[in-house]
Amino acid sequence: MNEDVSEEGLLQAITTFANQKLAAGSRQIYSTLTAKPAQLKESTKVVIWIENEAQKETFQTYKQEMLDFLRNELKNNALSLELTEATDTTHKKAYTPVEKFEALKNKNPLLLELKNKLGLEIDY
Repeated sequence: MNEDVSEEGLLQAITTFANQKLAAGSRQIYSTLTAKPAQLKESTKVVIWIENEAQKETFQTYKQEMLDFLRNELKNNALSLELTEATDTTHKKAYTPVEKFEALKNKNPLLLELKNKLGLEIDY
């Protein structure tokens, strides 16, 4: 049972899986799978892009379930999953208060002046 896998078929199967997880309440997995489209390498290796360690840890819980789903859906038992950290730094999401402030400060430099005038602290 090893049919050829197309990139389009793979993306459709991943979207189906992600939507199932969203409906079940797993927003983190949904956002990980839909943030950047997966790639198919060497006709059987599925590359899932992650942004950080937190996404990697969360994804590990669902990795085997997703692999089983993809193998069944795409009728190819040779499929494997690989997690790759995205190196796209132009769209890195800010998580900590300091990172959020830096992102906002880059958009509006006067924010730093306002912070200093009001004596605010970013890290709490």
